Parts: sequence; structure tokens; C-alpha cells
Amino acid sequence: MGQKLGSNRYHHLNSIYCPLANSPVLLTVLLFFFSDFCVFQDLSTRKLIGTGEVLDGLYHYKPLSASVFHSQRIPDSTLWHQRLGHPSTSSIPTTLNFSKSHLPCDVCARAKHTRLPFFLNTNKSTFCFNRIYCDIWGGYPAASYSGAHYFLTIVDDYSRTTWVYLMRMKSETFTCLTNFCAMVKNQFNRTIKHVHTDNGQEFLSNNIQKKFHDHGILHEHTCVDTPQQNGVAERKHRHLLNVARCLCFQAHLPISFLGECILTATYLINCTPSPRLNHKSPYELLFQKQPSYSHLRVFGCLCYAQTTRKNHDKFSPRALRCVFLGYPLHYKAYRVYDLEHKFFFISRDVTFEENIFPYHLLTPDPTSFLVLPLPIPEIPSNTVSAQPTISPPLPRVSSVLFFLLAAQTPLKLTSTNYLAWKLQFQTLFIGYDLLRFIDGSLSCPASNLQGTTTHYG
Repeated sequence: MGQKLGSNRYHHLNSIYCPLANSPVLLTVLLFFFSDFCVFQDLSTRKLIGTGEVLDGLYHYKPLSASVFHSQRIPDSTLWHQRLGHPSTSSIPTTLNFSKSHLPCDVCARAKHTRLPFFLNTNKSTFCFNRIYCDIWGGYPAASYSGAHYFLTIVDDYSRTTWVYLMRMKSETFTCLTNFCAMVKNQFNRTIKHVHTDNGQEFLSNNIQKKFHDHGILHEHTCVDTPQQNGVAERKHRHLLNVARCLCFQAHLPISFLGECILTATYLINCTPSPRLNHKSPYELLFQKQPSYSHLRVFGCLCYAQTTRKNHDKFSPRALRCVFLGYPLHYKAYRVYDLEHKFFFISRDVTFEENIFPYHLLTPDPTSFLVLPLPIPEIPSNTVSAQPTISPPLPRVSSVLFFLLAAQTPLKLTSTNYLAWKLQFQTLFIGYDLLRFIDGSLSCPASNLQGTTTHYG
């Protein structure tokens, strides 16, 4: 290019000599000039053939590689990978004779991406309260007797000791954590180093963040939608709920006793040895001594608690019929629920009937019948049809038992089932002293079923 170019940016040259493939080729080109380089394009094929860089006021031509002038051919492996719907390399048929290795596929990465595996956490603490795991369960639609719909779970990483705080609202989280940190500092003379939680807003509030900052506590978060990173607290929730359901089903308790079931489950888990802790209990690792089991009783069983009222007379009851519902904190006593007056109280003077569950007797399964000490004798059809019709039906008394009583069929009453009879049918046998019929026969005509509709309707 010996001719001086004008001021216009684009110029058409009739011909240009460029060394391409070691041989002179005469081409008709279009040049695009920029501030510090230019571009050469073949007019006939519209393909880029070279560039020019400015050096000492001249544009020095640089040819492109010959591969630029030809369309790149798709490898056979990639082509068949696309034809077969992007299968894995091992799924390509062996009859296709080509290399199964192909370039990374953007379509497969976007369409088949899965989460990376979660590995076991080997960074376990070597002393208590170095790291604690926190999580909130709830809210449950039905409230417990304390009005709680949530509970906060705190798990120590070293000893796996668990603390549970029942809460009515999530906003109580700050108060519970503050009380827990103060308890650890005062009772164990330790400070919490790390707190591991999920991204719940209750853990990200300004009050909690300021609390952590002022005390030098490192707050560890999980990634969004990744509860696996808080697996210690999540698995502890599953363990707590498993034990709590067992306690509730065993005693046939209503769902309003959910809070008592959760607290008792926590107490029992802390006292139970675990293979993960070398067959030691969390209590033993925390307090360096084995827990006592002599005070444990069957949850939800019948118990009698001593009355301490000062205004009772000489003929008032000395004990109340209650349900055992746990072990109160900071007491050497039991937490019981008065079946007659419907309230909780704490007492140490308690005797237990661990094989009797009052809520199972008060609300039996309507599809089942009462188990009697002797086989039920057959009732003649004419005798059953002659019985008077009772309206409304008795939802809490077995129909078989009613017909037996109405037909004056003798039933065996022994000292072993006396208490169960008295609890379930004390309103039916008005005017009868059941103690007279122990190890004998009991006969009660239908005319003596006083107040049946009032008490069971």
C-alpha cells in the first residue's frame, strides 16, 4: 500500500498484495480503519483475511490463520452426543466407532446440574460450649398448655447436651439466648465461642447481632436453603420429636400436652448413653459424673400427690388423682396435673401407678371393647333383644358391657382390676361398694344405671 489514504475512514482499494500461504494472492478487499489498527475483509466471500497494526505511522499487515477461512467441523463425538439427547459418555452405543471423549457441554451443565455431596463434619469441639447449634421448631397449629407454638433448641457440640426453651413467638429468641449465655458464664465459668444457626430472621435481628459482637461470639451461618449444614440441630429435632411422640402415644395424652412431652423427652435424652459419645450420656460429659436413674417414672401414668392445703378438714382427701407429666427444672420433685381441678403443680410426695394411664381409661378407643378378667359369656338373642333402648348412646361405655350389666350377667371383679373398674365406671355404680364384690360376682340391673346420660352423653 504505497498510496496515501485520505481522511475518510473507509476506502476501497482495487487490489492489494498480501503474503498468504507463502504465495502471492490478488484479492479485492474492504478495509476498516480504527485508531490503532485496521481490518481486512474479502469482498467476494465476506470473510476476515487479516489485520493491520500501526507502527511508526504505517499499518503493518498480519494475515490470519488459514483455519479462519474455513468453517470448523463439529467432532463426531459431540455431534452424536447432541443427536442422542446429551447422554452420559458411558451411555453412548458401542456400535458408533469414534472417541467418546468430547468437549464440556454447556447444555448438560445447565440441564443436569445437581448439588454437591455433603461430607461429615470432622471439626468437632474439644471442650464444652466452644460451639453451640441453634434452631427453632414450629409453629405448631395447636398451642401447649403454656401457650407455646415454638421451641428453641440449643445443642452443645462437644457433649451433645440439649436445652429446649418453649416460646409463644419467635421474637422471644433473643431473650432465651441471652439467658442461656448468662447461665453458661455463671454456672460453668465458660464463654461461648461460636454460634451456628440457619438464616432465620430471628437469628439475624439487630439485637442478637449486637449481642454477639459485644461478646466476641462468632456467628456461623448456613447457606440459603441448605439445612444440611445445620445437621446437628436438625437431627436433634428429629430425635426429640421421636421420643416425644412415643411418650404421647404411650400415655394417650391430648395434643395440648405437647410442651410437657418435649421437655420430658429432652430430659431423658440428656440422661441416655449414646454410641456417638462412646456410650456415655450428654449429662456425664457435661458434669463429669453419671446421672441418677432411681427417680425416673413412666411418663403419663396415674399418680397420687399429697395435698398441702391448710384449710382441709379431717374428712377431706389427703391426695389428689393426677397425671405424671415430667421433671421440673431446679426441683427435686415431680410435675403433675390434677385430673379433677385441671391445673399443674409440683410435689415431692407422689406415689405412682405406673401401669395405669388415666387418659387411656377416660378416653378409650371407640372401636375397641373393654378387656374383662374373664371371657365374656354368650348372651341369648332373646335376652339382648329384650333390653330397653337407651338414647342417646353411651360413647364412653362399651356396648357389650352395657348389655352384660342390663342382663344381670355376673362379671368377675378381682383385686388386680379393681382400680381400673373404679376409675372408669365409678359414676355407674352409684350406691355400690365395689370392695364387697372383689373375688366375687358383680350384678347390676339396668334400673340402677343412674345419671348415665348426664355423665357420658
